[in-house]
Amino acid sequence: MYISYNNFLCYLHKYLSSLKINTQNSLILNNYLTNLSIYTRNNNLQISNHFPSNTITPFLKFLLAQAILPIDDLNLYKYDKLNAHFLDAIINKRAYLMPINKLNDLLDYVNDASYPQNNYMNYSKVFCSSTSDDNLLNWSHHADNYSGVCYSFRLKDTLIDLNKKLNDCLIVYGPVNYVSSRTLLLPNNLQPLLKNDYYLINNIILVFNKNNDFAFEKEFRILLSNNEEIKLDYAKLNIERLIKGFKDITVVDLLKSISPNIKKERIYLSKAHYKIRKKDL
Repeated sequence: MYISYNNFLCYLHKYLSSLKINTQNSLILNNYLTNLSIYTRNNNLQISNHFPSNTITPFLKFLLAQAILPIDDLNLYKYDKLNAHFLDAIINKRAYLMPINKLNDLLDYVNDASYPQNNYMNYSKVFCSSTSDDNLLNWSHHADNYSGVCYSFRLKDTLIDLNKKLNDCLIVYGPVNYVSSRTLLLPNNLQPLLKNDYYLINNIILVFNKNNDFAFEKEFRILLSNNEEIKLDYAKLNIERLIKGFKDITVVDLLKSISPNIKKERIYLSKAHYKIRKKDL
C-alpha cells in the first residue's frame, strides 16, 4: 500500500474530522485540524481515486478504504561517495533501506529525547534521495566534495517493486517539507484516543519534516512504515544515468566499464555562472 505524503495529510484530515470524541478532546482536535487545514489549503492539496487491502489500525483501515492514487513518475537522484555502497547500488541496482532510528541528521526527531520510543520508530525504514542533480551544496556535502557521484532512478519502478514485496506495509513517499516548527505533530493529549495510530501518524509527519536550514537538499524520501520488523534491506532501483563529480578523474575508466547500459556523464562548472553543466563521460 503506497500513498504520497501530501495525500496522507489530506486523508488524515478527513479521518480525524470523522472521529466522535468527548468535549475535552474535541477542542484539542479542532485546534489541530485548523492547523492542518491551513497547511493543506496553502499547499493546494487535494485527494482523488481508490485503494484496496487489509491492515491493523483504524487509521490504516480508513486509508485502505479510500484510494489507490497514480504514482508520480519522477526521476530522483542519489548523491554518494565512491565506495562499496555505491558499487553495490550500481551493479545490483538497489538501494539500502535505512532504519529511521539510524538517520544521521543532527535535528532528525530520533535525537529528540522528548519524543517517546515506539515500534514505528524502531522498525520503520527510509530511503533518502533528492529531486535535483545539479545542486552545488549537495555535490559538496553528499558527494565527497565533488569527488563522488550522483545517479538517477525512476520513483515509479521502485514503489511498484516495494508494494509487491511488502503488501502489509504502509509506503509513504514525497518531498521533505522544510519548516521552522513542528506544528503538524499530533498533541500528546490525543494518544489515548488514537492509540497506535498516534505513533504511526506522528512518525510519518516527523520523517517528512526537517529544519529550514536543510532546504538546499531538496530531499525526497520513501518511508516504509510498520510496527513490526521489516524483513527487506534493499529497494530496487531502475538506474538510468550516472553522473561523476569533476574531481578525482582517475576513476573514469572504472565507471565507464560498470553497467554499460547506464548513461554516464560528468559535471563541470560554468565559467560564466555559478552553475553545474554536464557532458558525456
